[in-house]
Amino acid sequence: MMTQVQSAGLSASVPPPLSAKIRNKLKYLFFRQKWNVGVIAHPIHIVAGLKGASLQSKALKDTVWMMEQEGGFKADPFITRLDQVDGDFMIYYEQLEWKNNKGRIDLAYYDGKVFHEKGVSLDTPFHLSYPFIVNFEGVWGYVPEHAQSKDTSFYSLDETGTILKKSIIKRNMDSIDNTFMVFGDKLWWFATKAGPNENSDLYIYYSDGFDKPWRAHKKNPVKSDIANSRPAGQPFQYGSDYFRPAQNCSSYYGESVVVNRIVKLSEHEFEEVAVSEIRPVNGSRYDYGLHTISHSSGFCAIDGGRLESSLHPLLDQYSSYFR
Repeated sequence: MMTQVQSAGLSASVPPPLSAKIRNKLKYLFFRQKWNVGVIAHPIHIVAGLKGASLQSKALKDTVWMMEQEGGFKADPFITRLDQVDGDFMIYYEQLEWKNNKGRIDLAYYDGKVFHEKGVSLDTPFHLSYPFIVNFEGVWGYVPEHAQSKDTSFYSLDETGTILKKSIIKRNMDSIDNTFMVFGDKLWWFATKAGPNENSDLYIYYSDGFDKPWRAHKKNPVKSDIANSRPAGQPFQYGSDYFRPAQNCSSYYGESVVVNRIVKLSEHEFEEVAVSEIRPVNGSRYDYGLHTISHSSGFCAIDGGRLESSLHPLLDQYSSYFR
């Protein structure tokens, strides 16, 4: 069926617009999401939008981006500053290469102006991503997503960021985007599970410590919402409230981050309410995705995505047609 278009007395037949379903199929046939890591010199409550859209927009526009990874991408950044006064920031992140479609964990330092890439922190035969940084009872390190091998483990680190020891948290667990927080007198673990509902079904576990038994929440999965479930980075406290970032994958994977205020969290209850959203900045190079946020000492780390041609860089200019 053709559509008639009339202008200045002339008529012409043009094809109807492609359906969203067809456009999506063509998009991922010719394009892929190219992610990169950035740092923002603003506190988490500003970047999260808790003080209004104007301050949030200004902060996001101040993002300093790493150099792009050729033949792959950088994503899932987690930032920490061991010296709370004037030390460099350490950023652990996923680095993926297109040729094998497998991620590893890399480390970079950020001195407030420039990134200094230090190279590989952890690599295995299986995909790694989302190196969630934790500091529990004076021991710090990270828990990467390792769902492909069903290995959920904590890697302790020394003052230079070098791995000291691996400690298994839970065996045979294909958990995705493992996120931890201390709330009340317990340690809480949020994640989804690999499979068809990995972007929508949220699971919670709780324990008295990383080396103690983990128990499943009574209402698992506690939430099923493709627009507001999958963990999207580091929970944080602002005032007396606690907030949990979650991925919005309603239109496509990694579209934006929804910030939730936790209303109830116990062994028997869980309730949260969305209070703001972190979206990519319109017109920026990375305007097609934002799906991880972390913070340390008044700074935030985020990732941003753009559409990249999987065939040739010259085709990148046509990506806007598939948005």
